Amino acid sequence: MRNLFIAGVITISLIGCAKNNEADILAKETQSAAEDLEKARSQISQPESISSWEYDESIDEMRGTKVQYAYLKSDNRIDFDFPYDGGSFLQITLRKNNNNPSDVMFAISKGQFHCNTITESCFAAIKFDNGSIQNIELAGSADHSSEIMFISHQSDVNKFIAELKSSKNLIIELPFYREGNKQFKFKLSELNWDTPKQVNKKSQLATSMAETAAIDAVAAAEAAAADATAVALDAEALLEAEAEE
Repeated sequence: MRNLFIAGVITISLIGCAKNNEADILAKETQSAAEDLEKARSQISQPESISSWEYDESIDEMRGTKVQYAYLKSDNRIDFDFPYDGGSFLQITLRKNNNNPSDVMFAISKGQFHCNTITESCFAAIKFDNGSIQNIELAGSADHSSEIMFISHQSDVNKFIAELKSSKNLIIELPFYREGNKQFKFKLSELNWDTPKQVNKKSQLATSMAETAAIDAVAAAEAAAADATAVALDAEALLEAEAEE
């Protein structure tokens, strides 16, 4: 009887321990699930991340020049067909050599632009914030790569960089080989990029007119000096002739 009593006590104790272990496991699982839920909620409530500009530079020791770069990747990826499947992003690259004007380059990570700039014009459609759609002419690279395109005209380059600095959103639409036009979106962060100062056209015209006036004045002074020299020579010759008589 005593043995049965002891066995009963042990059994009850084991059952109690098992229940306690189960309670501990359930509590831990509940806490873990609550933490996962809170993490998920915090991620949902957070604003969309803004891609940041990345910077780099290279030095040409032979020529003593420095080339600076700024890179920004698109927030979205486009799925192309084989062999470029798997998601492709667009990268904007700014480039400048010392104090020379900047270049703007568009590069696709996987894919081919459908632009034959040798025989015809090629354009990118861009839109900053809620502004109007602009068409910008493109130019190919020196090695005729189908994965890289440049903004063709310097005036468009300067305007594009200025709007990169003052805008929050950008959409770029480009033509791709066998894929048609595709759009890439950018949430713009602060851009640290200096551009050459633009010369005011009125000031440039005034300077040009002043330079022209100065040149004309010098020419007039030289002509007057030549005339005076000629008159002096004539007077001297006349005096010599009168002296001989």
